[in-house]
Amino acid sequence: MPVPVISAGSAAARVAQHLALPVAVLGIGAEAPAPFRTLLGDDVPYARPEGVTQTTDLLEPEGGARALACVKRLLANGARVIAFSCTGFSTIGLAPYLRERLGCVVVDAVDASGMFAVEMLGGRAFATADPTLACRDFQT
Repeated sequence: MPVPVISAGSAAARVAQHLALPVAVLGIGAEAPAPFRTLLGDDVPYARPEGVTQTTDLLEPEGGARALACVKRLLANGARVIAFSCTGFSTIGLAPYLRERLGCVVVDAVDASGMFAVEMLGGRAFATADPTLACRDFQT
């Protein structure tokens, strides 16, 4: 039996593409992953928080603050949408924090892949956790 696989990065890139707004990608690698470059263009703005090279770096006390500072730079450079290319940003609850504090549009890779999964299952309703429970205060 075939098992569908949904890539969090591909799902986030596709959602960001359909928003038709200037997108910047936030990740932890050296460059935007291939799905983002394919769907948003090779020149899609990309940034990695200073000192963050693996997901566990985001769990350090300064990890969230560094991610927040990086997002502020991307927005200052014209981005209207921040698309996560790392699921670690979901782990630390960065998306609801950015939406609430900075008022920006955020495409969380885990949320995007979940959205695609729901659609693949015919759009059946699923119970969801309260997204505000994941909010943290990232100090800069």
